[in-house]
Amino acid sequence: MPRRNKANKIVRSQILMRDNCDSKNQYLTKKQATEVAEYQMLINFNLELSVYKCESCYKWHLTRQSKASNKPNQNQI
Repeated sequence: MPRRNKANKIVRSQILMRDNCDSKNQYLTKKQATEVAEYQMLINFNLELSVYKCESCYKWHLTRQSKASNKPNQNQI
């Protein structure tokens, strides 16, 4: 009698992480994500976007930082 394939157990944290990805823009390739990031940065010069591959959905997302946040504090000068 053949063995049954056991269903993979999905960890609850993985399910929650995938739910978080549903609200984000997802890109199938790094090239697509990079093109969108470059276009958005052309529209808004104060925006700095980076591309990263998500470990839960294995697609590409954008993350943003304000260029103003990269300015040194007055305490550091």
